[in-house]
Amino acid sequence: MESSSNPHAAIAAAELSFSSLLSSLNLILGGTFWYLFVQIKENYLYSCNASN
Repeated sequence: MESSSNPHAAIAAAELSFSSLLSSLNLILGGTFWYLFVQIKENYLYSCNASN
């Protein structure tokens, strides 16, 4: 077993999977934020136009 002599490969793989997980979470959170932002903005503009 040479895994003990090369721990950097396991650490790099763990960091890679962790960073990909973080990037996917950022994409999901960012998309949700922008979707809610657009929905709120459109509802606000619609209510402003309806009140006039």
